[in-house]
Amino acid sequence: MTTPVPVWLHTLRAQYWLWRLGLALSVVAILWLATSDLDQSVPSTGWDKANHLIAFLELTILTRLGWPRLPLPVIALSLTGYGALIEAVQSTLPYREFSLLDLAADMTGIALGLIHWPKR
Repeated sequence: MTTPVPVWLHTLRAQYWLWRLGLALSVVAILWLATSDLDQSVPSTGWDKANHLIAFLELTILTRLGWPRLPLPVIALSLTGYGALIEAVQSTLPYREFSLLDLAADMTGIALGLIHWPKR
């Protein structure tokens, strides 16, 4: 049996422009954080892999809210490509490095964001 979605949640989910703006800002912020040589500390979980997981979980949820009819494989492949792009850029920076473990953490966050979703 499916639990009905509350009216307030349905209304909030229908604000596609808001979720799309959030996604765009997040993509820019994550790219900046991933490629910057930060001398000062930024908010973090303290574990790099958890940071990756949370970032890509957020990107997945924002994508699903912004484009609710987009097929899940398209979301997964697009965000995995974004994660791979970040790793490729990092491999060219002297203060960063390419990491398959980081990409695996990204993909774990994507997978968590793709689990069950309430029906409209």
